[in-house]
Amino acid sequence: MGLLLAIMLFNELPTSALTAASAECRRVLRADRQLLTAVPHPAFVQALAKKGVLTNFGRGLFALPGADRLKLPVSRRPVQAYISLLTGAEFSVMLEDGYADEKTLHEKSGLSVACNISLALSCDCRADRAPSPSPVGRGATEKIAE
Repeated sequence: MGLLLAIMLFNELPTSALTAASAECRRVLRADRQLLTAVPHPAFVQALAKKGVLTNFGRGLFALPGADRLKLPVSRRPVQAYISLLTGAEFSVMLEDGYADEKTLHEKSGLSVACNISLALSCDCRADRAPSPSPVGRGATEKIAE
């Protein structure tokens, strides 16, 4: 496989599921291919948390307020956690912040908290080499944990 897209998906997963999903993405990608992801920026999520508008779903997940009372799941993990999870799955990672323009901020009053805060975090994850074989058999858990 040459390209995987995970747009507004990784933010909806608890850490254990994201770890497994990252490893699976890496497993199916050939060398020199990429995974593109985008999540709500942790700084934006933190700003919403300070404002008191997140709903606790449990299992480390919260809900962002959405249009028409739609609840959008999000994990409150820092940028470094995304980096660690993706590099732990043997990706090289480049990040980019995404900001709202003035028109969007004006039209979406709920985004006023994001005036100078990045709304999105995009991750360009490259599979620079063939993935390491998964440990199998007795002792696999210890090998993964090392």
